[in-house]
Amino acid sequence: MNTRAVCGECGHYLEKQDGVYEKPKFYHTDCYAAKMKRKELCDYICKVFNLKAPGPANYKMRKNFLERGYTDEGILNTLRYIYEIKKISPKGADERIGLVPTYYSQAQVYWRRQEEIAQQAAKTMKEAIENAQKEVLVVQKKTIQKETKLVNPMDWWEEED
Repeated sequence: MNTRAVCGECGHYLEKQDGVYEKPKFYHTDCYAAKMKRKELCDYICKVFNLKAPGPANYKMRKNFLERGYTDEGILNTLRYIYEIKKISPKGADERIGLVPTYYSQAQVYWRRQEEIAQQAAKTMKEAIENAQKEVLVVQKKTIQKETKLVNPMDWWEEED
């Protein structure tokens, strides 16, 4: 039985049981993750610029960025930083991702800081939960006694006289 397949991304052979299957192709796990990141980037470009497909200009820019050492994830995070955090209007970009090199380092610093904050918050929350489990809180129920005094209604009539 043939258990080998050609990766749909890189073209190298892989064992079918070690790969990821997405109809009609098999992928190495890393190749599939890269494909998903690229798809996420393309979907985001289409969403921001209201396009059906990123187009040849954006594909060429992406290829150029990758040759310069950028990553799909880095480009995506930079675009999110530009349009969601900095709130820069996509109308001035002429449906292109050309602003990426300008903001790439700022975006990396921003997202790294956000990750550190999230890790610190998770660590603080974990410590708080552990401390709460160590402390035992004992609450005693306090009973309140009410004094009830029986009143004779006939006494009311006598007081009026």
